[in-house]
Amino acid sequence: LEGRGDPMNPRDIAVAHEKLGDVLVDRREYDAAIAEYAKSLGRREKRYAENPNNAEARTDLVASNGKVGNSLLELGKLTDSRSYLDRSYELALAADAEQPGDVLARTNRIISEYRIGRLYAALADEAHKAGKPIDEQKSLMQKGVEVGEGGLARLRELDAAGKLDQTKNCLLYTSRR
Repeated sequence: LEGRGDPMNPRDIAVAHEKLGDVLVDRREYDAAIAEYAKSLGRREKRYAENPNNAEARTDLVASNGKVGNSLLELGKLTDSRSYLDRSYELALAADAEQPGDVLARTNRIISEYRIGRLYAALADEAHKAGKPIDEQKSLMQKGVEVGEGGLARLRELDAAGKLDQTKNCLLYTSRR
């Protein structure tokens, strides 16, 4: 994909790297997936920096950060994972706040909340294995549960509003974002 003068649209190239990463995740080749996701992320960071008010650029950045963070989480690299997942969550929260009623923005927030919840559960498990005080373990787990419950509540809101089918379509569109 590199070295040919990028004749394609830069977003298309970022998507191609992302899709290669998805295939590698399916094969559980997380290090290789992270390398592809990082290429996608670099292009998307540049696009977002050029136009931070572009909703599509922000959505792409939510996805890229989430995918890098999720792959790092699968490898047990929790500190590294956290920085990417926090960035994805921060961007998803901003998009959801700025785009009320936008099902894709809400779905990206829900996905980010799910991932953050998983991260806190992993951090709690790591604290347990390290023999950390039970209060620290409990605090981490509670944070994960709170974030996860928030995502579940938002999913229920979409269902009550009759937008669950749209959410399912967004989930298919954002697969593993």
